[in-house]
Amino acid sequence: MDDTHIALAPGFCQFELTVIDATGLCKTPIWSQSQGSYVTVAIGGKQIHETPIVDGRGDPEWKDTFQFVAKRDDELTISIYAIKSSNSKTLLGKVEGSLEKVDCTGDEMSREVSATQSGTPFTLKFRFKPRSRLFGLIIGIDKYQSSSNQSGGIHNLRGCKADAQSMIDLLSRKFHIRSSHFLCLADERATRNAIINGFQHHLIENNNIERGDAILVFYAGHGSRAAAPKGWNADEKKVETICPYDERTFDCDGKEIFGIPDRTFGGLLRKLCSFKGDNITVICDSCHSGGNTRMLGVAREVGGASPLPEELDKDIWSWGLPPAAESKVHIGFLDVTMSSHVLLAACRHNEVALENASTKSMVRGAFTHSLVNLLDEEKDLTRIAYSALIDRLPPLENQHPQCNGKNKARALFGGVANHPKLFKLSNHCGTYRTEAGDILGVVQGTPFAINAPGGITSLSSEIGILEADAVFPHWCTLRRRSTDMEFTIPPGARALMPPWRQAANVLKVFIEPPRDDVQCVEHVFSVVNSPKSADLVIRTRGDTLQYERFDSIMWKYARLLDDIPPEPNLSDVLKGVSHFNFHLSRGNIGQPLKQLIEVVLHPLTQSNPDQISEEAIYIPNGHTGMPLAVDRENVVFAASEANGDHDQFYGLSVTNNSGRHLFPYLVYFDPSDYSIQSWYHPPAETIAAPLPARRNDSRPSELKVGYGQADVDAFQFTLADGIPEDVGFLRLFVSTTYVDMSVLEQQSPFLVSRGGGMKKPPAMDIWDAWTYVFKTVRR
Repeated sequence: MDDTHIALAPGFCQFELTVIDATGLCKTPIWSQSQGSYVTVAIGGKQIHETPIVDGRGDPEWKDTFQFVAKRDDELTISIYAIKSSNSKTLLGKVEGSLEKVDCTGDEMSREVSATQSGTPFTLKFRFKPRSRLFGLIIGIDKYQSSSNQSGGIHNLRGCKADAQSMIDLLSRKFHIRSSHFLCLADERATRNAIINGFQHHLIENNNIERGDAILVFYAGHGSRAAAPKGWNADEKKVETICPYDERTFDCDGKEIFGIPDRTFGGLLRKLCSFKGDNITVICDSCHSGGNTRMLGVAREVGGASPLPEELDKDIWSWGLPPAAESKVHIGFLDVTMSSHVLLAACRHNEVALENASTKSMVRGAFTHSLVNLLDEEKDLTRIAYSALIDRLPPLENQHPQCNGKNKARALFGGVANHPKLFKLSNHCGTYRTEAGDILGVVQGTPFAINAPGGITSLSSEIGILEADAVFPHWCTLRRRSTDMEFTIPPGARALMPPWRQAANVLKVFIEPPRDDVQCVEHVFSVVNSPKSADLVIRTRGDTLQYERFDSIMWKYARLLDDIPPEPNLSDVLKGVSHFNFHLSRGNIGQPLKQLIEVVLHPLTQSNPDQISEEAIYIPNGHTGMPLAVDRENVVFAASEANGDHDQFYGLSVTNNSGRHLFPYLVYFDPSDYSIQSWYHPPAETIAAPLPARRNDSRPSELKVGYGQADVDAFQFTLADGIPEDVGFLRLFVSTTYVDMSVLEQQSPFLVSRGGGMKKPPAMDIWDAWTYVFKTVRR
């Protein structure tokens, strides 16, 4: 890999394409008349590359490699031309497809091309992959300076350096990364100062790292817990730390050297994200539980840490925060709510990370060993979603690896992952169940396609269909359909929930004039013969389309959608519309939490307007917030430079007056393009419920979204030029159990082409939902 640097705008990635050859061309009549051929490559209709010309003897071989920058959903077109004379060329054929959907394993691919000038097809071969730029800070500590102390020392480990080396070896094999891209700190080199300086100099201040480049921080070693200083916001009054080589020794001035607290680590990551972007992966094979458990293996955990000074590393963890926010810095190892990075951790907060002898009597961390083995089996690491990766790890004894962070649905190291959500299958005494229930729209009869276990980056073949039988709020049992043949379900199989609606929820579409290319999709949408029976009427208006909506919600608030460009694949658009309408309109009929949840909209102001080199931080502006009314318009004003409020941002507070711990989800439905965006999603299953239950004589719990502890970007309401007002829908889902609600999200479909004994019974799971209508107007 070379070190050519390209500054990437948000949403753009680097790719590499190799045009190899074309076979079967010599059999086409036009080829015998040509003087040679060449290939052009276009992104979004704009040509970006042209290969050298090769002569017309035999099939052409170009073997031309080049790199380019594009968005992941841009259209790729590879065109093959024959030269007939010095001034004449003929298009022989072309290959088209979205970059997001083109196989990017880097392996050779063959695509049959329908010849434009003859009836004889030929085959084009090429390789396509994201261009990998990856930098890393790799830390592995087996030996500790204080280990020889009789009291209070840190016992040595045996597998951490091997873990760090295995990670370097893996990435070197997969990405061919130069050694200068890694800073490796082991044993005596991994002092407290060295680790912090490694962050500062090798990552944050490294001019070779461009914004958007992939960054990996790997740590294998001891973790610990220390008493939290006065004024620090800490769970159980404890701060979690990682243990550098020289912890519990003294520097030349006689001052004790402490561990590195989680808030220091978090401050370094926040600053790194500000300078280099959020394509940051943190892998931590250590633990922080203080319990003593007898089990096989050695725990990477040590107790007896000294209390930390209140001012320790304040210049680091307070970076970018206003003074009022300093006491509210998140506590919890590496702060799972932060959007700066994705954390892959060896175990839950209350578990221990173990190291065991593995193959050839080599000691390794159980988590890192399994993770590296899994990654080594995959052809292309950049097509693996973080959450899917952890989901596919083999079970580890006494520890449960975690994937936390708001960006955990992204692909590893900023790659391109585009795979549907697969749900785990479990067999309980012969009855299969899966973790998808009423809150995700499952009803009795919903089909699940059962897929055999396969690699992470490939969707394995379907082996049969099971359908939902008994449906509960967060899971369902599955049964075989009476009309299906028996099939065997192997261990590790997964369930895919395809688009499916009950008859009453199938989108009914009337198209005027009719289009032969739009066919009904069973259980998704149907084409009807009269606008009177339609939920959606699509009419051609000159060169554009008009969408008129008659479903139960949109007809009241957002009936017309005009000037939509004609779509070459309207069926795909209608699938997206069906998905949008279904999830916008459904709810829990019982409304078990009605009147117990309140949402308030708050205008925000920037707290650090003079810090132009830092990220903007927003807090409520002091004015009274606006409680949102359910199912009717809540008027907000569009940002306007003319009125000096172009920087007007908003946040939300969600209040829980119920007696149940709740996980809230805020999902925004945009009727202008049918996109569904997550405004807040709890970061991990292992965290405490963000909205704790209200206790007697206590204040209700509150979650701040867009400011405060939720650490979600503030949001802004805008209007397109010439549009006086617009409407959007914010849906609040709450659940007593964590649910992965990311299956609701979608881009605009207009871009698709492009045992016994006494036992306390468990509490009944519940969920509920509310819809808030935002009407945006100009001042």
